[in-house]
Amino acid sequence: MNRTALFALAFGGLTVGAGGAAFADTDETATECSVSSLDGSYVYSAMGTLAGEPYASAGIMSFDGDGNLAILASRSVEREQLTQSGTYSIESNCSASMEVADGTINDLYLGPAGQSFKFVRVSGEDVVVGEAERVTTGFVGEPPGP
Repeated sequence: MNRTALFALAFGGLTVGAGGAAFADTDETATECSVSSLDGSYVYSAMGTLAGEPYASAGIMSFDGDGNLAILASRSVEREQLTQSGTYSIESNCSASMEVADGTINDLYLGPAGQSFKFVRVSGEDVVVGEAERVTTGFVGEPPGP
């Protein structure tokens, strides 16, 4: 076997192995969403106004793929780390709704593979928008109870 063929075989094997590991938990060909589309932990950032004042937030949202979520975040209002829990539901057209235990409701829009999403607050008078990107298919922190 010549060097070029050997290199191609070795490189091809590494590429398939690495690619398989990287995409094993996502379906890049999916065209519809379900509650399991959000499964894992996402880093996010959000900005807007809260009670008429400038607002920013960043943290980790973890989804269990079964409709429950947990959030670990820092917000410009409290200026300390907070935890929250909540629930979410997803329509087949990849629009979703997330309700946090304090009553805050956000609409989400995600891709079928669930790799990222955009969100906007739809409850109350506040204006908050943000983006989130999956960083692991695992759950960061303690999963919410049933």
